[in-house]
Formats: sequence, C-alpha cells, structure tokens
Amino acid sequence: MSSLLSPALPKDRKTRKSPGGVEANYSPPSDETRQENRAIRRGFSWLAAGNVVNAACSWGRLALLARVGNAEMIGQLTLALAVCKPIGDFADIGLCGSLISDATRQFRLRDYLSLRFLTCGLSLLVIVATVAAGAYDAATTRLIVLAGILIACESMCDIFQAVLQREERMHWVAISLIVRGLLGLALFGLLVLLTHNLTVGALGYCIATLATLVVIDVPRALICEKQPTNSHLKSQISNLRFQIVKSPPIASAGPVIIARDEARKRTLFRLAWVSLPLGLATASLSLTTSIPRYWISARLGNEALGGFAVAGSLMIAMSYVVGALSQAACPRLARYHAAGNRAAFLRLLGRLALWLAVLTVVSVVGMAVCGRLAIRLLFGSAFVPYTAVATCLMLAAGLRNFSILLGRAITSMRRFRTGLGLRLLGIVVLVLMLPGWIAWLGLLGAAWAISLSWLITTLLSLAVILRFLECGDKSPHSKEISGFPCRG
Repeated sequence: MSSLLSPALPKDRKTRKSPGGVEANYSPPSDETRQENRAIRRGFSWLAAGNVVNAACSWGRLALLARVGNAEMIGQLTLALAVCKPIGDFADIGLCGSLISDATRQFRLRDYLSLRFLTCGLSLLVIVATVAAGAYDAATTRLIVLAGILIACESMCDIFQAVLQREERMHWVAISLIVRGLLGLALFGLLVLLTHNLTVGALGYCIATLATLVVIDVPRALICEKQPTNSHLKSQISNLRFQIVKSPPIASAGPVIIARDEARKRTLFRLAWVSLPLGLATASLSLTTSIPRYWISARLGNEALGGFAVAGSLMIAMSYVVGALSQAACPRLARYHAAGNRAAFLRLLGRLALWLAVLTVVSVVGMAVCGRLAIRLLFGSAFVPYTAVATCLMLAAGLRNFSILLGRAITSMRRFRTGLGLRLLGIVVLVLMLPGWIAWLGLLGAAWAISLSWLITTLLSLAVILRFLECGDKSPHSKEISGFPCRG
C-alpha cells in the first residue's frame, strides 16, 4: 500500500543517504549538461591556448620595442592603433557577433563576406582622410596607414573565424591565432632588428596576417560551412542549398537579373541594419580604450603614453583568457536563447561569471605582489615606476571583462541596440571623469577613471539581463522598450 501511495522515482533518479541517515532523491547530470561541459571545456582549452600564445607574442613585440627602441616608439605605435582601431571596429558593423549568434542561418556566408569587403574598403578611405586632415609627421602617417591595412586584414580573418566559432570548431581558431602570433612576432622582430624601423616591422606583421588568412582561415571556414556540425541545422541548410529553380525564358533574363540584384541589395541592407548596433557597440568598446590614449598623448606626451601602454600590456593575458571563455560559450548561449531555454542560459552565464570573478581576484593580487618584478624582467627598470598604474589597470581589465561577458550574453540574445546603449553610456561616463582624474593623479587618475566607467557599465549590463529574464522573453525578435528587453 505504501508503494502505491508514494510516487515512483524516475529511472534517471537515485537515492542517497544524508548524514542523518535519511534517504534523499537527486538527479544525476543530464546528457545535455555533460555535453555542454565537455564542449565548453574543449572550446575554452583551445581558445585559451591560442589567446595565451597570441598575448605572449604581443608582449614580445612590446618588449622588443622597449629593449631596442624607447617609450617614444611605443607611444607612436599605440597612437597609430588608437586612431585606426575605432574606425576599423565601426566599419566591421558587428558582423562577427551577428554571424556567431545567427543560430538559425538568417543570412548566408557570402552576405557577410560581401558586406565585410565593402566596409573594409570604406574604413581604409576614412583612415587615409583622417591622416590627411591631421597634423602628423611623415613617419607617424605611414605607421597609421599601415596599421589601418593591418586592422582590415585582421577583420577578414575574424569573419572566417566566426564561421568556425559558430560551429564550435575552436581548435582551428586557436591554430590560426597561434600561427599568426608566432609568425608575426618573428617577422616583426627580424625586420625591426635589421632596419630599426617600426613601419617595416609592422609591414612584416601584415604579411603574417595575410598568410594565416589564406592558408588556414579561408579553407577551414569554407569546409566548415559545407559540413555544419549542428545536426538540427543540416536539413535546413541542405534544403536552402539544393533548391531547384526553373530557368526563366531568355526574353525575361534581364528583368530576372535586375530583380536578383535588387533582392541582393535588400539582403545586404537588412544584414547591415541588423548588425549595425552591434558594430557601434564594438566601436564604442575601442573608443573606451582609445579615448584615454588620445587624452594622455595630448596632455602628457607620447613618452607618457608609452609608459601607460606598457602598464596596460600586462592585462592582455587576462583579457585573452576571458575572451576565450566567452567565445567558447557564446554560440551555445545563442542556441539556448533561440530555443527559449532560459534555465540553461542563466546556468551557463552564472558559471562563467564565477570563473571570471576568481580570475580577476587572482590577477589583481598577483599584480600587486609581483608587478614590479614582472615589469623589470619584461620591459626593463625604466618602466618600474608604472607598477601602481599597472595594478589599477588590472582591476579595470577585470571589470571590463565582466562587462564584455555580459555584453556577449546580450549579443547572444540578439539585443544589439541594448548593448549599444550601454556602451555609449560608458563612453559618456569616461569622458566626463577622465579630465579631472588625469589633472588630479596623472596616469594613475586615468586608470581609476577607466575602472569606474567599466564598473558602471557592468552593473547596468547585469540589470538589463535580469530585466530580460524577468520579462520571460523567449523570442530573439521581440521588441525593446526604453532600452530594456521585454515582450512588447
């Protein structure tokens, strides 16, 4: 009788005795959870390896300039990247994030590529116009133009790597990053040592980027696009790819071609319109990094900017590790959101935030304890006075990474306008705080202003996500009201 009154346990549930001897029911991890854990760990391991090697190569290039050249050369390179990076990110118009989060294949790869080629050309024209309008010397002008070409090449690599990330082929992304970093460091270092010319060294890095694009990124992305790993999408893509359309009569060939061209233009315009808020958000992210450099260069000079760049370079490792973590999880977050699985979405995001909190604390404490030694070994004793700035920038990097993680979660929801609003608000806060803090504490004041702006952006991003979950929206195409995602 008792067996009839008590509910039967499911087959996947077991009993376990508590310390008091009472049996308690528990559910073992589901197959979905185990597969999620394996996929995230595998993707993170590959991307972390690739990003760590790439970060080490970035350190190597900066350390080489610190040893062979001086802080002035580092400041010139930093200024060139600060000019070109926001323009390049704005020209990208968020195509990589849109492609990764496009779990239902709303657009084809050739749509993304066509738009990327167009925006890369426009970005180079804007960079040339900016250099022509600015009062730069000849060496800085050449370096800025070459930096623009480098960023355009990297943006082409990114669009093909986004295909690999969407299919969770993270090992090929990592291999590309490793090859690009090592080959770029080798060519950059060799040419700088032989010519003592920073522009020639940057040209060597451009060559390495192009070689990686042609040899690794393009072939592997095309193979991955033909053979998607997501089984639930194979049939949809196959139906789209093998639709048979009857040939029109010869007399109507002209109108049909015109109609196809018009449809093509409408598709590219729609893709640009969908991705534009994400592109503006990415450009604003670069502006948040570049605005302090503009201000420091104008108020304190390129030598101080070089010291600030050296202090900030030590946070690259944490940024790359967090980038690997969020990149590995972003495609799965997009799928959870597309499927309306809010519990899995929130569970994965919480685990990522916990790991990021631990990493931030360890990084800040490590910099406070070992920062002087690390700076002396990597860059020389001349840069040891920037240790306090480096510690504060490490805290800023942790807050920045929290904001980026939450921003990727918003992107996986395809809430691009919300992410844009948060980034723009962060820029406004930074611009308002930066002059006073620099006048008060110099470079350390700039670091504190950056930290506070990222703290505000992080808190607001968390509030937006919680608001979204409270609304219970399951559709990636729902409306946004007052900047907060909610079913309208």
